[in-house]
Amino acid sequence: MSSSVGGSIEFHDRLSKPNAFLFMLVVVLFSDTFLTYRFGASLYLVDYEWYEKSLNIGDFMLYALLFSFYFGVFIPFLLAFIDARITASKRVVSMGDNYIRLYRLRLDSIVENNQVSYLAYENKVDELNKLEATKKLMLASVVLLLAQIFNYFFSGLDSGFIVSCCIEKVKQEGVVPLFLRLLLLGISFWFYYGLTSATDTYTNTIYIDDYHKRLEPQWLKELEIGLLDRQELLNHLKNVINDNSHHRFSNGSREYDHQNKSHKYCKRYSLILNDGSLSLSKKGEFYSKYC
Repeated sequence: MSSSVGGSIEFHDRLSKPNAFLFMLVVVLFSDTFLTYRFGASLYLVDYEWYEKSLNIGDFMLYALLFSFYFGVFIPFLLAFIDARITASKRVVSMGDNYIRLYRLRLDSIVENNQVSYLAYENKVDELNKLEATKKLMLASVVLLLAQIFNYFFSGLDSGFIVSCCIEKVKQEGVVPLFLRLLLLGISFWFYYGLTSATDTYTNTIYIDDYHKRLEPQWLKELEIGLLDRQELLNHLKNVINDNSHHRFSNGSREYDHQNKSHKYCKRYSLILNDGSLSLSKKGEFYSKYC
């Protein structure tokens, strides 16, 4: 008895999460769109009699194949394109003090064999993976809804269950009801925020008090054990500082030069920021005190 109650509670808990709502929305919209294009009928018209006359095993197989392709291939490809085009601008946003990019936290944790910081990295990545799943469901819903709207205005096919309900409601009352406008506005903002949120480890950061100061002993150790040659490092760092100072005085900060040995050296050892400029990183600023 207790196990069935526990299972029921767990089931209701899963249904109450946003991703459960989005997944069911995708299934309803996809089924409605499939029926519209395949049979010219909407989901609300389907009953047992129609089901017996119109559907066969081949239709079920086609439905499963198209759903798998749509959700497993098309949407991830489209989402990757959106991430590359729309959220790329967020990847050059400067960070405040004590913020560290996740990819850098991972590398530092491996080098230092720091399990605590690596666990913090994994927890943050788990959050981003959940957000990525939500973005995938949101995008799938938006594309299917646009397909139904296209049907109504251009193709002459049935407009779909959700679109039909909204249009009929507007026709009856003459205007879009206030509650519907507020609902659509709220969902639109939610979808916009979700779809434009970056989920990669380079863009996202985590806050750790005095993080870079904790790395200073490790940076000194790199010189002590010979991982970095002191004189070579200082020479390359001086060249970068001089290049940056000269161009800042004349026409702004100089951009990274892929042919310049000092620029490549400083980028390789994280002495400058990875944003196309010659701005020193916290590690570069630390070593610059010895120039």
